[in-house]
Amino acid sequence: MDLFEYLRSEIGCTYVSDMNFGEANRLAKQLIKEIAFEKYTPAQLTDAAKYLYGCEKVFNSIEEAKAFFTDNS
Repeated sequence: MDLFEYLRSEIGCTYVSDMNFGEANRLAKQLIKEIAFEKYTPAQLTDAAKYLYGCEKVFNSIEEAKAFFTDNS
């Protein structure tokens, strides 16, 4: 399953775009800390960081992504 669709489904949003704001954004940021990172590519995790955090971070490895998401709320 696509990472964005997984997050959307788990937090109960109707649309992926709902995760950009308010409580849904907070819940998505919390949930992403608990995902099975190895299921996703560094590129997919980079896209999630850009979408949820609005940052221009680029991950070259799953370990970099995991460190970023677990260190940020």
